[in-house]
Amino acid sequence: MLSLSQCITFIHLLFKRLGGSTWACGNPQTKMFPTRALFGRSVWKGPNIVPLPLPRAFPPPANTPPIRTTKRAATILPNFVGLRFAVHNGKTYVEIQVTEEMVGRKLGEYVATRKRFTYKQSKNK
Repeated sequence: MLSLSQCITFIHLLFKRLGGSTWACGNPQTKMFPTRALFGRSVWKGPNIVPLPLPRAFPPPANTPPIRTTKRAATILPNFVGLRFAVHNGKTYVEIQVTEEMVGRKLGEYVATRKRFTYKQSKNK
């Protein structure tokens, strides 16, 4: 679990990465708050950070199996970069490698849950 100061630092970095400024008009007395669309929930509740079992050694050895999880709503944090996750898509576990561009998004965004439709032509009788 992240402490409050770590969460605030993470939110600040995430908002800066998405092109926003945490200061309105450059004046530190009037702070701009992150938009609700960025986090998808009330500001007073804070970010939804799901605890996941992480390896003790960073980066983990190459032969380490991926972290299996069904928590598709888990936010990808900066310390997840370089880790492998096996995310459940409803039927099987799909492996993903976390990169820097994925930080701030959800694990479930990178695993499709629906099968693509393919039209099968029938024979004429």
